[in-house]
Amino acid sequence: LSATSGATVNANPLNTTNYTISGTTSATGCKKDTIIAVTILDNPSVDFSPPAGQCLNGNSFSFSSSSTITTGSIAGSVWSFGDGQTATGTNVQHTYSSPGVYPVKLIVTSNNGCKDSITKSVTVFAQPLVSIVPNGPLSICNGNSLQLNANVQSASPINLYQWTNNGTVIPGATGSSIIVNQTANYAISVTDINGCVANNFSVSVIVNPLPQGVVDLPSANFICEGTPVILSTPSSAASYQWYFNGSVISGATQSTYNALNPGNYTLELISAAGCRNFANGNISLIIYRKPLVNFSFPEYCRLIPIPFNNSSDTSLSGPVTWSWDFGDGNTSTQFSPTHTYASGDNYSVQLTATPTICPSLITTNNQVIHIDTPAAGIRYPTVDAVFNTNTLLHARGNAISYLWMPSTGLNNVTLQNPIFNYNIPVEYTIRLVWPTQCITVDTLLVRIQRAINIQVPTAFTPNSDNHNDYLDVFLSGIAELRFFRVFNRWGQLLFETHDPRQLWDGTFKGRKQPAETYVWTAEGVDVNGNTVIRRGQTILIR
Repeated sequence: LSATSGATVNANPLNTTNYTISGTTSATGCKKDTIIAVTILDNPSVDFSPPAGQCLNGNSFSFSSSSTITTGSIAGSVWSFGDGQTATGTNVQHTYSSPGVYPVKLIVTSNNGCKDSITKSVTVFAQPLVSIVPNGPLSICNGNSLQLNANVQSASPINLYQWTNNGTVIPGATGSSIIVNQTANYAISVTDINGCVANNFSVSVIVNPLPQGVVDLPSANFICEGTPVILSTPSSAASYQWYFNGSVISGATQSTYNALNPGNYTLELISAAGCRNFANGNISLIIYRKPLVNFSFPEYCRLIPIPFNNSSDTSLSGPVTWSWDFGDGNTSTQFSPTHTYASGDNYSVQLTATPTICPSLITTNNQVIHIDTPAAGIRYPTVDAVFNTNTLLHARGNAISYLWMPSTGLNNVTLQNPIFNYNIPVEYTIRLVWPTQCITVDTLLVRIQRAINIQVPTAFTPNSDNHNDYLDVFLSGIAELRFFRVFNRWGQLLFETHDPRQLWDGTFKGRKQPAETYVWTAEGVDVNGNTVIRRGQTILIR
């Protein structure tokens, strides 16, 4: 071991007390050994056991130095806690204000001023944060429930949840959520794997009662069409909602409602807290509607009973009373009466239906009926038929039925135009029934001729005395009249027809023709299909 003047040397091994120091003088270069006594002091052996990690809330760490020294004694211990705070002493306490891993350093000084240090870390665990998040308003209605969810912010996994109700542990409520349906103050406590606890966060849940009430029974369980039934409730509520057949009635939010339609009505009561409950009772209403009044009748003749057919629809009107006014001063209360009119005319018939349950639905139908007067019977121009030869007879038209009497010589007595074939004259009565059911009886004389012919009288007197006023054409065995023509003496055509029932009245274009001789010509087809032509003269006498 050598040392220069003024040098500091480290001696080893420790605790050696005698050392030889060799030195050379600068003047002579001679060496000189010097033996000196040197005392080497012992450093302290520094140590401490770091405490286990703690949670931030309420943390208090105890530090205790286990440092030793071989020679001398420990004069002091200085602690540096890694958060800018220090303390002195062998045993100290320290509280951290923030979570984290902190380097704790212990510096130990001996009584001889020797120092040594050691650093170890301690952990302060972050405290979990918890809040409660409901899945709806904290004010609910009786019968409903609310889910409360724990919202946890934690650096470490949570291994324990515990819910309380007004400070009392709820058995089994150890999950992150809970379903509640009672008024109470609910709190959640969570513990992470480090044992750190977050608690005392709570919410107040209010369960509101449901409104209670009834619906008044209306005075009647039916609606008369167009007249509402008033529905009401005596129960008090913040608001109301009426329903029809289970569906909301838009705008029906008052304690009363005017019902116009048949069906089922219910009422929902709504409290100030928004709780809804149906009032006791529901109203089922039926409806009576106006009768659909109608009737029919055949247009009949006077003095013939007329059946009136009541075809009204009262299926939705309930019981109905009937009132008929036949327009001639007579009435009836029958459903479908029969009435006879004394004279032909137009009559206003009125049928009134009055529902007995809803008289306000009275309904009337008016119709005009025409009562006809039978047409007077007439005598047809005499028909000249050929002996045992078919001859077509004619009755006037537009009747709905015909009956020729007697049936002698006729092929069918119910035809308008039957065929006659006989050998002696017959006078027929023809019963005609008109569409109004009026009956007329006409007559026709059929004479028998021995040959087929077309005959015209040699004179006629158109003086309106109802005797021989028309120029007739008589057909014997003629099936078809092709034409019958009348000319004046200058050859001017005054009249023409193919209908033997159409006769000349002695006029031309409405002007009476003078008394003189006129020429006629006729052509027809007989029953055998042969053409028959006849010509002649007739005198017009005035």
